[in-house]
Amino acid sequence: MATSVMLRGNLWGIPPETSLLVRTASQEFSQEPAESKTELIVTESIVIELLRNVETQGVLLTHPEEIYDYILRFPDLIGVIDKVVLIARTYLQDAQLCLEVYHDPESNDEHLVLYARWRVYDEQTMDRIRFVRDQYRHLLAGKSGWLILTTDFRQPV
Repeated sequence: MATSVMLRGNLWGIPPETSLLVRTASQEFSQEPAESKTELIVTESIVIELLRNVETQGVLLTHPEEIYDYILRFPDLIGVIDKVVLIARTYLQDAQLCLEVYHDPESNDEHLVLYARWRVYDEQTMDRIRFVRDQYRHLLAGKSGWLILTTDFRQPV
């Protein structure tokens, strides 16, 4: 059973001043000279701040340490996650939103999932979700990670 926790301080035991150098695959294999490559420095505090902002918008974080690790592996989602949450929150005000990392047991693939949960589901549920997906899909173009809005038809916690 998944649990949701609030972020309080440093859950991962890494000093806040620790920085991780992250390069995308396209940078690593590009033909550009090394001095012209853009490197993205991702600090723990940036990811923690993002997750706190998401929580502030009323999203439950299921296994925040997994979400944290996923974002570090796919840092190009940093500017996307909070926008997707804002769009979902705007159009699905009556839903509880829960963010987690989905692990596909068949392919060993994983991605972020933003679950929308309602007390009552009806014929419009999936249409509403598809509408919201259409509002943010363009934000994921060219990103190495993935985030999808869906429902698991569970009740809010």
